[in-house]
Amino acid sequence: MTGKALWRKARSPFEYFPVRVAAGLTAFLPYRALGFWAARLGRLADMVPSRRRLVRANLRVAFPDWSPQQVEEIAVRAWRNIMLTALEVFWFVRHGEELSRFVRFDTSVGEAILAKGARGPTILLTPHLGNWELIAQGFAAAGGRLCAVARPVRNRWLAALVERARRQHGMEIIPSRGASRRALRALRDGNALGMLIDQNTRPRRGGVFVDFFGLPVPTTRAPAALARRLKTDVLCAALVRSENGFQLDLAELERPPADYRDDIELTAALLRLNEELIRRHPDQYVWNYERWRYVPDDAPPELRRRYPFYAKL
Repeated sequence: MTGKALWRKARSPFEYFPVRVAAGLTAFLPYRALGFWAARLGRLADMVPSRRRLVRANLRVAFPDWSPQQVEEIAVRAWRNIMLTALEVFWFVRHGEELSRFVRFDTSVGEAILAKGARGPTILLTPHLGNWELIAQGFAAAGGRLCAVARPVRNRWLAALVERARRQHGMEIIPSRGASRRALRALRDGNALGMLIDQNTRPRRGGVFVDFFGLPVPTTRAPAALARRLKTDVLCAALVRSENGFQLDLAELERPPADYRDDIELTAALLRLNEELIRRHPDQYVWNYERWRYVPDDAPPELRRRYPFYAKL
């Protein structure tokens, strides 16, 4: 075990207990108080220089025409959304019966998602937008059969806490490492499969470079490969905040997955749909992730100059 791994293991309980206490306290708050605390926690997070610089660099890459004032406003609101998402996950552990009031699948979009899931295996893609944790739980609570691919939390103490929140409405979790076989079996059994594709997957791990806000990023081809192999429907949807709680927003492919030339073409189309949803609600996206970290080896100099400061040029 490396020194880094030993340090991570040693600090795990010290990371867990403050979160456990905060989660316990959050459960006893009225829902309307979560926004108040999320705004203040977001302000604290935005005071960390490295995180602050990262968020603004990403926003400038995605929206190069924005003014500094626009970037600043969206950065602050995005931090609030991140904190509110975390608080809501813990709040709904205690108030699970309230989920159907906040996350409704009886809207036209929700009915479309459930209907496609009822007709057979369906892949449901969502970016880290709005509350991406609750969309899968809401689908399961509404009667949809759903398995979700998720990256395990490294801290095993925290992992148990998060797993409890994710599974409480009957959703099955498939760990992302080595997920292909279980994901394939879940679809063949007639389940819907929830996945995210807005994180880096290097080519040596099966990823392909496709455009995201005008710059190539390494993206998993797993959803495209599964959809084309099984001829399943693919839906891109997000559970975004509105004045009355949440609303489902949907972006659909122009043609069936099997009609795309190959996995790369379909992956590019799916990531464009993710980008479309993010552009509609930029203040609800997770901008504190190094999405433009990796640059294609054959990228020309003029393209390389457009990558943010943290890119491996």
